[in-house]
Amino acid sequence: METTRFILLVSLGLVLTMIWQAWQEDYGNTESVEMVDTAVPEPIAEQPSIDSLPETPSPELKSVDTPSISVVNNEQELKGRVITVKTDVLDLEINTQGGTVQRTALLDYPVSKDKENEKVVLLKNETNDFYLIQGGLLSKSDLANHKTVFRSESNRYELGGKDSISVPLYWESENGLKVVKTFTFYKGQYVADISYDIENTTTEDWTGSAYAQINRTDPIDNGSPFLYTYTGAVLSTPESRYEKISF
Repeated sequence: METTRFILLVSLGLVLTMIWQAWQEDYGNTESVEMVDTAVPEPIAEQPSIDSLPETPSPELKSVDTPSISVVNNEQELKGRVITVKTDVLDLEINTQGGTVQRTALLDYPVSKDKENEKVVLLKNETNDFYLIQGGLLSKSDLANHKTVFRSESNRYELGGKDSISVPLYWESENGLKVVKTFTFYKGQYVADISYDIENTTTEDWTGSAYAQINRTDPIDNGSPFLYTYTGAVLSTPESRYEKISF
């Protein structure tokens, strides 16, 4: 029996920064807030080109008719265990159902100068008010999507004095397909890497793809009726600094 193993890497570059900007538009107010001085990573001056990246051996992927998937509606539908992860700048909760990032607090940013112990929360999982990061794998055969319940070796991970920390989640199908979904967090950074280590010990070829999504409720309208706030994705390139991409 031939075993095939390959790794998919999903890089979530500056995802929390983008969510922070959206949070400010949706929930921020006009009062000035005194932020704590913190070392935020400098933006990368020049991104490497695709041609300069090392090639990663992987099986030939064929077109896949991906099955439709529905998003969760509230916290009661998340059936997994909660894993807490703490770095020097982030306090997170990851649910083992799908590896959903269901809460993220910014440790260096209080909600106001009068409430320094209360931190800004970007992601949350509350009934009728949630903002989640989800992702997984899609395939015609066995799959591990955002509804799959993974297994975890621990309920708590802490960076401590290390430069990075990895949080692995495990899943195995009845037929022998093994998936390890690993989150990697770094000291002083608001970015995280997510990798999928896929080992196929079945007799069938496995073809699939990775996906990621933001699942959220509509923002609560506390602003002025005369001000419009944009809700959607934004791309920034040297040619176009602010390009809106609608849903």
